Amino acid sequence: MTSPLRCAGVILRLRPGAAPAFAAAARRALGDELELRPLFPNAAASRGLAAAPGQAEWALAAFEGEPREVNGWEEAYRTVERLGLGAAGGAVEYAEPDLVQAFPAFPPGEAGALAAGARGDGTFDDEDPSLPRGGSFAWFLGPGYADLRAAREAAGEGAGATILHVDTGYSAHDTKPSALLEAYARDFEGGGERKGAVDPGIDGLLRQPGHGTGTISILAGRRIPQLANDWLGGAPRAEVIPVRIASSVVLFRTSALARALDYALRPYDGPDAAHPGDVRPPVDVVTLSMGGVASRAWAEAVNAAYEAGVCVVAAAGNNFALGPFGVPTRFIVHPARFGRVIAACGIMANWRPYFGLPTGKMQGCWGPPSKMATALAAFTPNMPWAEMGAPQVVDMNGAGTSSATPQVAAAAALWIAAHRPALQALAEPWRRVEAVRHALFTSAEHPSDPEVAEKIGRGVLQARAALAVAPVATLPMTPCDTASLSLLRVLTGLGAAPDPRLEMLALEATQLTQLPVADGEPN
Repeated sequence: MTSPLRCAGVILRLRPGAAPAFAAAARRALGDELELRPLFPNAAASRGLAAAPGQAEWALAAFEGEPREVNGWEEAYRTVERLGLGAAGGAVEYAEPDLVQAFPAFPPGEAGALAAGARGDGTFDDEDPSLPRGGSFAWFLGPGYADLRAAREAAGEGAGATILHVDTGYSAHDTKPSALLEAYARDFEGGGERKGAVDPGIDGLLRQPGHGTGTISILAGRRIPQLANDWLGGAPRAEVIPVRIASSVVLFRTSALARALDYALRPYDGPDAAHPGDVRPPVDVVTLSMGGVASRAWAEAVNAAYEAGVCVVAAAGNNFALGPFGVPTRFIVHPARFGRVIAACGIMANWRPYFGLPTGKMQGCWGPPSKMATALAAFTPNMPWAEMGAPQVVDMNGAGTSSATPQVAAAAALWIAAHRPALQALAEPWRRVEAVRHALFTSAEHPSDPEVAEKIGRGVLQARAALAVAPVATLPMTPCDTASLSLLRVLTGLGAAPDPRLEMLALEATQLTQLPVADGEPN
């Protein structure tokens, strides 16, 4: 099997307790070719993913310099052969490539459209007249749509909740959230970790500056003249921690997204060095308008976030209409595909699914049926979209499930802020995630049309109605997420005692089914 994606290194899962001695052994085996770094330092420190006795640890063996035009899976197999995969006394239990995930463009030259407009030219871009319109500026906030305005008025605009915003960064736009915690901003784009998450605004092939500026404005945007000085964002007083993982939603490293999810678990029991006495609050919600092919590292990070009580909302993904199909695929991408993640699908202003559009139009992903039990729809396209480089311009051409995701995340933050005392009384942290999901799902509007229902999961977001749903303490735990499709796990014998090489093979096969292929039905 081969992979057409570039590779930035190899992600390694180490046997319990192996990390301290492994670093020196790995340097001897790998020489200067790969640089070893911890992948999930925050989960370990917060007693999440890797700290309990008997649990594995994770590392990233990164290439020096730029990613390479090599087959990522061949590099992963070659690396574990040099380090000893699963051998007696060996440190490595599993490996996968650190892929540079690239979403191909279709039609040619339209990669930037895959997740709502990139940086504009400073002029106002109005709604697409060929698609349903909401009838007013920021229409998604009102009754008959997501009802976020009424919800935020009833929940103190989200004050007391904290949201981790994972995207391409943010900029100095007039809509920049008033409670943006810039001291805790981080940038994981190039494989390292840097303070700050400002979008540098670099144009170029497959770059999409301004995407994070647009999504964060829907999430928690300030008061703007276009709304008679009302708030633009769904949860404008929630504290927002920006994390930058890429210059584009269609080009990012597997490890960068994994590290961003891990950053949600950073210990928060001490002051930030840059702001003595200012303690970072715990993260309640992660909003992520990016995605790609499956990764076991993502599954581990999602499981850790869920078990720590962090609700993850991720975009279902976008495709281009080609008759009744979607190209490259109409199925929900990862990490939104995981069961412990709320997938944000699209519903249009006319309450029809964001799918089945004219050929060449961008539309939203949905399915397979096994995922739709943890999917929820919010509104798109023709959404407000803060334009990077033009601080006072808010366009109305926002589109894609990128625009739906921050609406769901904002509603989750509002509900958490309104029910904080009851949530703190729950026995285990993961019950907070189940409680907020239950509230959002059971209060959602359920269209009676079966064609609509199959594409929007649990229904259409109704943020104000969700506030009336009290936390439920007896909900069952959602099973742990895995990266490989269940059919491939059965065929490779992974259901019982998994062999490391079979586990790697199953994920490789899974990733290949999620690359641009015919629109068949996966397991």
